[in-house]
Amino acid sequence: KHAARFDVGHEANSGIAGRHVPQCCGGAGRAQAEIQPQMAQKILLVDDSSIIRTQYRLVLQKAGYEVVEAWDAAQAASALKTLDIAFMLCDYNIPGVNGLDLIEAMRQQPRLAALPTAILSADVNPTLVARAKRAEVAGWLVKPCSADKLLELIAQCAGPA
Repeated sequence: KHAARFDVGHEANSGIAGRHVPQCCGGAGRAQAEIQPQMAQKILLVDDSSIIRTQYRLVLQKAGYEVVEAWDAAQAASALKTLDIAFMLCDYNIPGVNGLDLIEAMRQQPRLAALPTAILSADVNPTLVARAKRAEVAGWLVKPCSADKLLELIAQCAGPA
């Protein structure tokens, strides 16, 4: 399993409310990028708000990442099954199942068990943050999250674009 740190901050606009950077963050995803540098890292962005998806998609694309969007858990699950995703950023409140349920289900699949993920939420519920830590979520990003905080977390986990 992943040995890492998960710090929790409670400032509403601090960006990363918790951080857990799995050992896998320096592993397969980064090695693949070094072997095929012309291929952009693929980020799965899951949020039912098209405005939020557009905002973060533009930030990620400007930084050089390829972005795959999903508006609900079913679309996210489909993308996870068929695409080579380097990192998943998932809203907590999405149609279908919540983002944390999606991540916990994903952890049961050997191919996806080590995929770095982060939860995006306007709420910092201590119970949910503790559950995210147990599910080895890389971070709990508080909406609105700054572009710098988002890119810092993704670069630590998935490597540079």
